[in-house]
Amino acid sequence: MSGTLEGPQHRQLWEQAAQPQQGRAQLQTRPPATAYREVTPFPQQPTNRVPNRPPELPYDPYKTLPPRWSRNDRLDANTITQFSKLWDNSNKYTGNAYDLLDDKIKIFFSICWQVDIQEEQFHAVFPRILTGRAETFYIQVVERDDSFADAYMAIKNHFDHDVHHQHYYTDWTTTTFARTRTENPDKGLHEVLQILLDKLQLCQRALGKNFEGEDALRTTVINACRGVPELEMALFKPATICEGLFSDLRSAIADTTAIEESEVDLEVEEDSEADPEEHIEEASSATTTDEDSSHAGGRNALFARRKDAGLPTTQTKSARLPVHSSSLRYTVQVHSPQGLLRTSCRIRRDRAH
Repeated sequence: MSGTLEGPQHRQLWEQAAQPQQGRAQLQTRPPATAYREVTPFPQQPTNRVPNRPPELPYDPYKTLPPRWSRNDRLDANTITQFSKLWDNSNKYTGNAYDLLDDKIKIFFSICWQVDIQEEQFHAVFPRILTGRAETFYIQVVERDDSFADAYMAIKNHFDHDVHHQHYYTDWTTTTFARTRTENPDKGLHEVLQILLDKLQLCQRALGKNFEGEDALRTTVINACRGVPELEMALFKPATICEGLFSDLRSAIADTTAIEESEVDLEVEEDSEADPEEHIEEASSATTTDEDSSHAGGRNALFARRKDAGLPTTQTKSARLPVHSSSLRYTVQVHSPQGLLRTSCRIRRDRAH
């Protein structure tokens, strides 16, 4: 009996003793008052994470320069012949100034992609795009076992040197619209502008990555066109992108050309019979000397008759002065939708001398 009582009593005592221990355990697991600083960000800190960068595009052997190293595989003769037929010989790389290797390599990649020439086979057709000094250098320096990347870098380092770069930079900083216009006196304004833009864009590509971007080209074009009256309207507030700037320059030239072509001379005269009077004046001026001698005796006879009749023998100043016809020329500026038109007008008026 005592054993049966001892069991429940013992369990009850054990539960009572365990309750404060559980309470103390709960208090111990509760974080301290300053624990929030470890997990809660400050109010001024952003809670959103920086978005991940997009994954890099896979390597494309038909677009990437400089090319990466690859082994050399053989290429069948039919494919080489097909490549040679598609390649324009005028596009061969010579190694001269302003003959840019990277421009020719882009055409090379395009044809290789069309005829399905793989990256490992580029070396087999690369000599086909060389001529002149570049071809001679390839034959003397590049080995047959060298990869396409090795051959490209050897030619690039040999011909793309500092002397050419100094030439490119000089043209980049000194080429202007006025200079291009002087060098091409037989060209119109539109053609001169296109020559200027083509030259500056070629200089930019030749100078390399340090001069890439629209900002560099835009600033250089604006400086090259300063001081040209025909381009002032386009440079008053130049566009922020190159294509917009080029379009504004072409529009300014078109407006100037339209104004020059619309200049006309208008003959405005008071007398509607202006042409007959001109012929009469020419005829009268031709016979003036003949009439002077005959009129001298008539004036003397007229003076005698007026004196006998008791009339005044003197004339007023207005009656004595001959009336001569003269013309006054002036310029009128007319505003039209096409721009400002300058019209030269001539007004005929009679004045006394």
